[in-house]
Amino acid sequence: MSWVRSLNMDNICYLFDSFAFHYHRGIAFLSEQDFLATRNNLIYATEILLKIAKDSNGAVKARRLMKVKEIYSLVDGLSLNRARCSNTS
Repeated sequence: MSWVRSLNMDNICYLFDSFAFHYHRGIAFLSEQDFLATRNNLIYATEILLKIAKDSNGAVKARRLMKVKEIYSLVDGLSLNRARCSNTS
C-alpha cells in the first residue's frame, strides 16, 4: 500500500475552487499594481495547482505543470519589474 493518499472528488473540487479564487484574486491585485498581494496569491495558487497535478496523469498532468511554470514565470517577472522600479527611485 502506498503512503501517498490519492485525492478524492470533494478534495479536488475544493482545490480547484481555491486555485481559481487565488489565481483570479492575484490577477485582480496585479491590475491594481499591488505586487506583494499579487505575488502571494499567485504563489498560493501554484502550490494548489501543483497538488492537483501530482494526482493527475498523462497530458492533463503535463498541462497543469505547464500552467504552474507559466504562473511562476509571471511572478518572477513581477519581482524583476519591482526591483527595477525601486532602483530607479
